[in-house]
Amino acid sequence: MKIIIFFFFLIFNLYSDLPKYLEGTWKSNRELTMKYIDKENKLDASQKSWISQVVGRTEITFSSSSNIVKCHTPKQQFLISGNTINIPTHDFSLNYKILGVTEKQIAIEYISNIEIEIETHFHIIEIIDKDTYSIYMGNYPPLSFPAREYFKRIKKISTKQLTKP
Repeated sequence: MKIIIFFFFLIFNLYSDLPKYLEGTWKSNRELTMKYIDKENKLDASQKSWISQVVGRTEITFSSSSNIVKCHTPKQQFLISGNTINIPTHDFSLNYKILGVTEKQIAIEYISNIEIEIETHFHIIEIIDKDTYSIYMGNYPPLSFPAREYFKRIKKISTKQLTKP
């Protein structure tokens, strides 16, 4: 068993750079996300309404030259239990570190210092095809079910377009 675990970490950690196919700008895809959620979860109407209003807006840009991921979520308004929630435009950058790469998955660590708090987040990016990936959204409030959010490539970029925050 120890040998299997050792080889898993050895193979998984052979890559430390962002794979070139992930570079560029990606946008959350409401249709694919909701299709997955409908198939994998039994949601009540309020959960389905909430999640369908939230996904499909965020854009994420990866750059290997700066080890920065930029995130943009436009201003949005949605309803939760009859209450209108207004969220302002949210732009931020995160440093990232590639922890490992396999043929279909990338383990990534995001380090944020948003609002003075330093947080570390880990994601497994599942590569669906050259223009689609998904991430696990978590199973914590307000989500009470496991879900994946899907992203579609909207453009490839020159890594010179990104600078450090």
